[in-house]
Amino acid sequence: MPDSKKLVWDQDGERYYDIGVDKPVLFVMKDDGTYDKGVAWNGMTNVTENPSGGDVNDYYANNKLYASLRSVEKPEGSIEAYTYPDEFAECDGSKELVTGSGVFARHQKRRAFGLSYRSFVGESEDLERAYIIHILYGLTVGPSERSHDTINEDPDLEPLSWDYSGKPVEMTKVTGFRPMGSIEIDSRKVTGAKLTAIEDALYGTDSTDSRILLPDDIYDILTAT
Repeated sequence: MPDSKKLVWDQDGERYYDIGVDKPVLFVMKDDGTYDKGVAWNGMTNVTENPSGGDVNDYYANNKLYASLRSVEKPEGSIEAYTYPDEFAECDGSKELVTGSGVFARHQKRRAFGLSYRSFVGESEDLERAYIIHILYGLTVGPSERSHDTINEDPDLEPLSWDYSGKPVEMTKVTGFRPMGSIEIDSRKVTGAKLTAIEDALYGTDSTDSRILLPDDIYDILTAT
């Protein structure tokens, strides 16, 4: 008998959801527009991707709707953390007066950066069935509020947060794509040696530094034989 074409919901192995954030990596942009080697970002608690743009612009002619065009999306969102690596200081508008002195001037020029982090894909009661690696490009953050409360009998951590906007990057090795503000790599689809090559680049190995992967770099890995 032929397979049934009737839709079925909530079958085992198909009840997926997103959860968590881990393995964040910071890539500070250098003066020449390339990215420095990656550093681990401890204490990150949340990344929210909330792009702006994509609005519909309607155009009329002869008293009729002539065309509806959507504006280009702009990468935006927020980052929350309890702390950040020293390398992020210049991204947050701080600059050391004397290298290694531990004295920082605030409200300085903010350096751009890239960011990679991982979120889990849960299925049913398995919270870590798979994961998605996110890579964000050309981020800059604005000034953030910092609150310092007195310590009492019920002390609480003081979280930090930053709103960011991103600058999409061009992909040159294949056509048909707009500039990309971010890329997502799904471990359910990218597997084996290709996933290993991506993770070795982003997280480093015993003999190689961590480095950001641009869209062209990821294309080369996916199409390698």
